[in-house]
Amino acid sequence: MKEGGVVKLSLFFIVLLSLMPFALALDDLVSFTYSDTSGNFNGVDSFSALNKTITEGDVSRLYAPGDSAVFNFASPNISSANVELLISVEDITPWNATGSGTITLLDIDGDSIEANVNGIWVRIGQSANFVGLLENAQLSSGDGTFDGTSGSPFSTTFPHETPFMGNILTLTFQGWFTNSSDNIAPFNDKTTLINGVVTGELPDEEEECEDCVKVPIMSPVLYLLLIASLALMGWYSYGRKP
Repeated sequence: MKEGGVVKLSLFFIVLLSLMPFALALDDLVSFTYSDTSGNFNGVDSFSALNKTITEGDVSRLYAPGDSAVFNFASPNISSANVELLISVEDITPWNATGSGTITLLDIDGDSIEANVNGIWVRIGQSANFVGLLENAQLSSGDGTFDGTSGSPFSTTFPHETPFMGNILTLTFQGWFTNSSDNIAPFNDKTTLINGVVTGELPDEEEECEDCVKVPIMSPVLYLLLIASLALMGWYSYGRKP
């Protein structure tokens, strides 16, 4: 990796780590995983990951009571369910890029989870990986539940402050935005895995207990991000060559 790429990657993870103290008191609310989505790059500056027939999804409520809505996009009951991830691809090098965009998840009757996305693309071996934060996350539901083709519908009502913040998104596909000659090149229908966690903060109860000492607990997902961040920075620091 070139020195500038190392600096950019390091700075990004330093920023993520600097945000940790603000995320310590967050609760994990909803996790989502979509496998076998279709990843597409227009050859300029735009990446999309969209559902197709073989896509499967799991959207789970992590804050009690927990339930999971499961999505089989080959099911005749899939109805309006949808996953759409749109991320820009900017400042492309053979090893990294920056990105921002939006993600929208719909259940079978049109209820939604939506958020803005900001982060960085990193090439590790033959795999492209995006790691970023979800911002301004919103859960909108007409019937109060998020429903899949199977599993158990879960309530979209949480006692936490909105919009939800401090969230994490990762995605992975085989390949990169450049070809063997390091020229930017388009691609279509690369199998892409999407993972994310929506987190939230409970309303401040400090006035009810002015003398209490809060002991923050790090979200397990944020803890894993911390480990991954340090591992990646160390991996590049030891001079791996492209």
